[in-house]
Amino acid sequence: MTNSIDMRKRINILTVCLVIVCFILSFSMPLAKADLNETIANMSETILMGTSEMAAEILSEPDGLYNKIVISNPMGIAQFENFYKAVKVIGGFLVIILAMGHLISNIEKGQDPVECVFKVLIEIGISLIIIMNLDKIISILGQLGTWFITTAGDSVEPKSPHLAASDLLVSLTGDDDGGFGWRLGAIAMLSLPFFLSFAAMIACKFAFYQIILEIGIRKCFAPVAVADIYQEGLRSPGARYLKKFVALFIRLAAAILICNIMGSLSESVDIMGNSHGVLMGVAELLILNFTAVGFIFKTGEIANDVVGA
Repeated sequence: MTNSIDMRKRINILTVCLVIVCFILSFSMPLAKADLNETIANMSETILMGTSEMAAEILSEPDGLYNKIVISNPMGIAQFENFYKAVKVIGGFLVIILAMGHLISNIEKGQDPVECVFKVLIEIGISLIIIMNLDKIISILGQLGTWFITTAGDSVEPKSPHLAASDLLVSLTGDDDGGFGWRLGAIAMLSLPFFLSFAAMIACKFAFYQIILEIGIRKCFAPVAVADIYQEGLRSPGARYLKKFVALFIRLAAAILICNIMGSLSESVDIMGNSHGVLMGVAELLILNFTAVGFIFKTGEIANDVVGA
């Protein structure tokens, strides 16, 4: 029994020693060193990356959601296009159903049946014309919204480049390259700022994708939403729906404007010359990024107030 326990202890000790040796060898091999140094450089670049760079990346992706949904005319994505065609047919039937309901209601109120039929035919005709030309209406509203976005994107002049990743490494560790000890220390110092910056970038991308996808969804359901637009005109739920559609473009433009402004402010942050130390300078960058992300989620209220939706 004692020999069995001693054997297990020896195996465990040997296993730990092998793990330590493999770990040291992985840091000592040139290829592993190159990969790890590249990882450390990428961590530094992520810390220095602002929300403005993330916004620019989202807007410039050739096959990204922005180009497929916002810029495209009218849908851009095949699934949205097919669904929109089906909803358009449903919207036409809904117009007829609502008009028949109005006809029955008016006749029950004692109105002239002939006059009621004439009004219903006008209602059906105008509503169907709106639904049939809804693609053009959405396109015009989209062009107006895209103008807001373009104006917001060009509203802030580009500043000087960010602090280089190597400069950040020098200010934190005293060098931009080194051996095992330097790499271990660099990863230890960069880990927390890196994960916080990475979380801010993910949140920023999530906010932008949420707005862009809502634009596509609102395009899809527009034929049903405007089916009753004839009765109350600009005060109808259909008109409010179109206003909220425009509000999404304003919200996206506001988000881009926020990212550009925060990106401009981040350029003025002197990390290496901060009186409270380099880490406080890095903390200022993180604060700017999280402030931008937090305000992006608040742009919906501002956009709805602008259009009166």
